[in-house]
Amino acid sequence: MSMNKNYRRGSLVWPILLIGLGVVFLLNNLGVVSWSVWSVLIRMWPVVLVAVGLDLMFGRRSGIGAAIAAFLIIALFAGVFWTLNVTGDVWNGDAITESIQYESGGADTAVVRIDQNVGELLVGSLDEDAGLFVKGEVTLGEDERLQKSFDVAEGSIDFSLSSDGQPYYPGWLFVDGNDSNKTWRFDFATDIMLDLEVNNGVGRTALDLTDLSLSSLDVNGGVGEVVVHLPRSGSYTVYVDAGVGLIEVRIPENVAAEIHIDSGLGDVSVLGDYDRRGDVYSSSNFEDADDTATIYLDGGVGSIKVIEVKK
Repeated sequence: MSMNKNYRRGSLVWPILLIGLGVVFLLNNLGVVSWSVWSVLIRMWPVVLVAVGLDLMFGRRSGIGAAIAAFLIIALFAGVFWTLNVTGDVWNGDAITESIQYESGGADTAVVRIDQNVGELLVGSLDEDAGLFVKGEVTLGEDERLQKSFDVAEGSIDFSLSSDGQPYYPGWLFVDGNDSNKTWRFDFATDIMLDLEVNNGVGRTALDLTDLSLSSLDVNGGVGEVVVHLPRSGSYTVYVDAGVGLIEVRIPENVAAEIHIDSGLGDVSVLGDYDRRGDVYSSSNFEDADDTATIYLDGGVGSIKVIEVKK
């Protein structure tokens, strides 16, 4: 009496996907590959559906079929990744640059919200004192439209910027990973106290707040790198949340800090004269210092670096 047993082979897609993501994550931590690579990878999710189809068609029939499916899946991911990097600028269309400039109107405080979908977001300080509150430039895709709001009332500024507009192609598909042509840059007056919120879905966020006056900072980085240079004076609260990527926070040595870290899936590096209690790092003189920073860092998937900057 013979019995025929059918053995169903397991899926190849998820092991290959996990191995690939693990390799990328390792290369990120070693500094071999930039964290900006995730801005391309995050847009490749539809390829997973195609890979599952290939696996169902070939991979679960025989050993040879599994080998063919594995080769096709790896070639598919590599080919799409290469195509996105090579053709991204072409499909993004012509870039449009728009200037931003507003006067302070005698205000001494400001609430600022900046929302950028994809690209590089840079914030710095104004060199000249000409009664300006903010000066900068934004680069938009061909089909993007800038939404801006500016109002001064009772000595306080309310300022917000965002973009919208649906391109004629799927936005997640043809976007260059580095997106070097889409940079938003803003320089703010140093004598106006800022309540600043910045959101960057995919890309690099670099905030040089060294010379600015800050009451609070809220950064949502999404996918990419977030680098923050904190003010050298004042007392302020900082929240930084990066879904996938690097968080780097630089703290002037004269600013006493209390740092709360939720590392998620990633490594944490804290360089400075701080006492540690679990996931909280603090300066010994935090309670008595004039210049203080209370910092909350949520790393998600990626690395967190905190560096005390010496004079």
